[in-house]
Amino acid sequence: MPTDLPPKTAKPRGGKRHKQKGDAFERELADYMNGILFPKHPVKQIHRTPLSGAFSVHKGVGSADLTGTPFVWIEAKRVERLNFHDAIAQANRGSEACGRVDMPVVVNRRSRQSLEEATVILRLSDFMKFYYALLKSHGYAVGD
Repeated sequence: MPTDLPPKTAKPRGGKRHKQKGDAFERELADYMNGILFPKHPVKQIHRTPLSGAFSVHKGVGSADLTGTPFVWIEAKRVERLNFHDAIAQANRGSEACGRVDMPVVVNRRSRQSLEEATVILRLSDFMKFYYALLKSHGYAVGD
């Protein structure tokens, strides 16, 4: 058996098809958010970040998957099994590394799942900000 063969290297998981699926999900998510948040605005406010995803790194840190989302740093994941601790940590690192105080948010959609059924992952402290605002908007005496 020859011993001068190069060592085997692990194949990257997913590859081009996996990246295309993620890119398409980011565009679909941006369109969905624009349709709900800015339905009458003639110009899209939320966009997929060009070259976002696993292959985009700026100063050692990737960028958020969507732009035009003030106060939130969105990581869009199109995977069957998501390690949500790693995903929220990735969003948090990205926000902090860019010197922003955006709330880290992960949106995950599995195959054969509608966009409306996608899961949104937040830290509890961030969720409470939304819940507080919801209760207050419905007249509950919260925080008083």
